[in-house]
Amino acid sequence: MKKNFVLVALLCLVMFANVVVATTSTLSTEYVIADSEIHPGGETTVTFTVTNPSTTVEMRSIEIFLVAGDGLEVSPKSVNVGGLAVLQSKDVTVVVKADGDSDTSIVNLNANVKYYPGTSSQKTLSVNVPITIKKLPSLQILGADYDKVVGPGSSIVMNLSIKNNGEGTAKDVQIELGESDAFVAETNDAYISSIPKFTKGVAQFEITIDPDTEVGVYSVPVTITYMDENKGSTYTIEKNFGLKVTGSKDFIIMVEEQSGLVPGSRGTVIVRISNAGTTSAEYLSAGFGDNLKYLGSVDSDDYETETFVFDVPSDTEWGMQELDFTMKYKDPFSNEYNENYTVKLMITDPFSNVIFGIIGFVFSLIPLGIGLLVVYFIYKKFFKKKEHPHKKK
Repeated sequence: MKKNFVLVALLCLVMFANVVVATTSTLSTEYVIADSEIHPGGETTVTFTVTNPSTTVEMRSIEIFLVAGDGLEVSPKSVNVGGLAVLQSKDVTVVVKADGDSDTSIVNLNANVKYYPGTSSQKTLSVNVPITIKKLPSLQILGADYDKVVGPGSSIVMNLSIKNNGEGTAKDVQIELGESDAFVAETNDAYISSIPKFTKGVAQFEITIDPDTEVGVYSVPVTITYMDENKGSTYTIEKNFGLKVTGSKDFIIMVEEQSGLVPGSRGTVIVRISNAGTTSAEYLSAGFGDNLKYLGSVDSDDYETETFVFDVPSDTEWGMQELDFTMKYKDPFSNEYNENYTVKLMITDPFSNVIFGIIGFVFSLIPLGIGLLVVYFIYKKFFKKKEHPHKKK
């Protein structure tokens, strides 16, 4: 029985001795990565906690040497921790940066911790820190192109351009149009297999603009769902783009009246400007030659009548002539237009005007002469007869 007790005691002593050796000669090193993943060109920090778990042995001359794998840079590359008393710990933080052209991968940051436990020879503790580099796509709506003018009631094909501004390829890209009061979508979803980095993809939709839609810009919601290049994660974003309903321009220029259009003289023309289009003309100025007159705005299905006075050049030929009529205006989106129309006017010669004036004067006397004859016959018929009874037989 006594022998058994001695044997157990010796065994416990050996085990205790092993524990003491383990705790007195080995450092404990842990780490924390600030970010679960970094992108190409991005950076993160790694904090190492170096602990002396021994209760009896001091750790001396502790140094950490860092070696980054391909695609990573670390700063600083070495850190002098110094010594650690029993049960003491210190934190050391380093910066890890990914190269701008790094591929999606997991790269190790190797930390070699060299130290002297007590009076013993130098020891080395190696720790591998896995750093995740992920090239993520980043999608942005550039805008839309259309196969025809976007006006009320028109059916159009809309090409929506989507650019990948990220570092990684976007795969299995699905685009869905949201509801809008401006149009009805014949096809409201599209699919693009992949959009590599710094390139764009095009999603095509068929839509019909509501006939009652007014000219303006309408916000259209778009939902985009895609995967990263390794198809490890799915991302969903919501964007908006502006649908510009512009309408059409159609102006009818008509001469209602003209007078005094003689070469070398000043004449007058009354012009009617009708807007038969679906968009308004704002800040409208119009006139012959460079002599423009401000008219204001002419709405769709409306008109403006204005009198223009201008000098007819002396070298203008007689007869029916075509003159340039200029219109300057802006649409509801402040786009400026400068348009020329052709107006036909009758240019007369001065001699003809004199002849026609004389003829006109003569013809104007005819009603006067007729009136005088009527008065004369009435007088002769009624007033002369009243004098007969007073005559002597």
